[in-house]
Amino acid sequence: MTINGVISCAQCRHLKAYLSPIAFSAPNVDKVAHELVSRFQFNVFARSRWVSAHTLIIRSPVGNVCHTLIDRSQYQGLFLPGFHQVGSDSQTAGRSQCPITHFDHITYACPRSSTAHITRWYHNTFGFQRFFIDRNEDVDEGYVLNHDGIGLRLTAMEYWKCSESGITLPFKDEKEPDCKFVIAESLPEQGRNQVDTFLDQHRGAGIQHIGLYTEDIVRTAQTLSQAGVQFFSPPPAYYTEVGKQEEIVAAGHDPHILSQYGILLDTDIHRDTDNQRYLLQVFTKPIFGEDTFFLELIERRGATGFGEGNIRALWRSVQAYMENEEHDETERDAPLAVPLKSVRYRCGSDRMGSALHLNDELH
Repeated sequence: MTINGVISCAQCRHLKAYLSPIAFSAPNVDKVAHELVSRFQFNVFARSRWVSAHTLIIRSPVGNVCHTLIDRSQYQGLFLPGFHQVGSDSQTAGRSQCPITHFDHITYACPRSSTAHITRWYHNTFGFQRFFIDRNEDVDEGYVLNHDGIGLRLTAMEYWKCSESGITLPFKDEKEPDCKFVIAESLPEQGRNQVDTFLDQHRGAGIQHIGLYTEDIVRTAQTLSQAGVQFFSPPPAYYTEVGKQEEIVAAGHDPHILSQYGILLDTDIHRDTDNQRYLLQVFTKPIFGEDTFFLELIERRGATGFGEGNIRALWRSVQAYMENEEHDETERDAPLAVPLKSVRYRCGSDRMGSALHLNDELH
């Protein structure tokens, strides 16, 4: 199984764009289909054959997420049948301005107590195994942050190259798989949070964000910012807190430049090595109308986890953004302070008519 880099947007009910299919390439779709159906009685949505390309779609246990298996070993086209190259700029020029190379990770937002079932499904189906975010992480509990207003459980998976599932995944430097899958659950002790908001607005579990690996996060963030992409900003104190400036400078970066784009840096202090290992991350604001899906840019310099300090900073910045959005929405929905006598003349107003018209569109 090779992560193919295809994630599609489907227009669903209520005029909301939900991310649903994640495509993998498989060298023998027929064989994989036979194994899945015979061993696990899988529900196969659809099978199709193009010229030299064969697909299979199966449902995952994560909300509306499904997986498309694609066998294009005999296909000699650019990407898949029906796709054409767009634009005349060379790929080299585009890569130099925005050097994104592959998916680093995909994070699911899921209901509480669903992690065990999901990880078991991916292990049985695709040969995934646990990836420990932190060396002190509990095998059953996952990576837990449950204090200071943060209630979050993260559990990560990666493909195991010794799997006997009949599918393969490319490895960087023959050691590390290109993409990991992360399950995020909220914890109730710290109150309602962004995972709960996602589940409500998405109407169930789904893809919360995709981490895109870049070889130069500053240049990529600058390019995307100039194109209109908006990024979350961490709390202002992030770049001035004790030790953080020194940590950033020691890694060879300028705190002022990182702060311009909201880029976070976290050093892997648990590694027994003389070489400093760290990662850099920045997160876009939600790209749909609801506070559901966003993108992450990540640059790794030896660090393999996700950075506890960065997780905390992201959590607080997203939480502050969503609370501000809720406050603005409450103010917009508040009734106008008009004289009582005027109310009689507003019953058939354009405002109500517009609301009824919008309601009709949504249904």
